Amino acid sequence: MTMHDRILKKGTAILAGLLLFAAVSPAHGWSQHPHRQINLEAVKLFLSQAGGKEKFSMGPFSPKGLSEPLRGVAVTSSSLLASGFVSAEAAFSAQSWIINGG
Repeated sequence: MTMHDRILKKGTAILAGLLLFAAVSPAHGWSQHPHRQINLEAVKLFLSQAGGKEKFSMGPFSPKGLSEPLRGVAVTSSSLLASGFVSAEAAFSAQSWIINGG
């Protein structure tokens, strides 16, 4: 094996290693934005399909529906550890409770 072949072989290995690390990006597993968006889309779909049907008007919601303000305990800060979560009383619409629940 000639010197040129050795340099080419090592250079190719180094370049492959650099490309591998350059393609890596951080994964944000704790990001809540996708979960909230999925829940929002579920609420939109429900509202579009439930509109005016009697079986949905007989439920626990008032005539205001999902926009009625409801009080409850909510997580007010997030953390990667269970000990870092803070909860407090909050008032959100039913739609907001569903969206933030995911």
